[in-house]
Amino acid sequence: MGGKDALLGKLLVSLAVTHGEDALRIREALAAGDLPSALSRVHALKGAAGNLSARDVQTAAQSLEKLLREGAEPVRVDLEGDRLEGALATLVADIRSQLMPHFQPEQPASAALAMTRLEPLKRLLERGDIGANVLAREELALLRVALGTRADTVRELIEHYDYAAALALLEGGTGSGDGTGRVHP
Repeated sequence: MGGKDALLGKLLVSLAVTHGEDALRIREALAAGDLPSALSRVHALKGAAGNLSARDVQTAAQSLEKLLREGAEPVRVDLEGDRLEGALATLVADIRSQLMPHFQPEQPASAALAMTRLEPLKRLLERGDIGANVLAREELALLRVALGTRADTVRELIEHYDYAAALALLEGGTGSGDGTGRVHP
């Protein structure tokens, strides 16, 4: 693959890595009563899918977002959540089987090395620069290597512009934090 096909392949792999678990995260947010997080995640997924012409995912996300904004009854939300989950699972499975073998993101050898490669993100967070939102999405795989399960918490904090809390969690490195957004000394 070369040229535009290669770029599209890389973008699709990025979508699978960055948004592959969004249906689950949306359900978790809704179960916790966190409608703003669910809406933020479904809106981001809708946009990412739309940018890459993943119409089934985009349509399901758009429909779920509409139901959430309207305060639809839980049964309708669950049904649309199921539709989104199925569309996303199919897309991610196709990407993993067809594209990921050709476009594996470069992974650092260790969490410590990953943390050093996240210095630009830390600088953006320190400055309160909105560029942190873009970089966090682009470097989600790197965040996951560095922080494990806490990476999604950091990304959520950044998406909600809580840069100070995200920075605190990032600076906790691999030795602190419990995945809840709280940093322990």
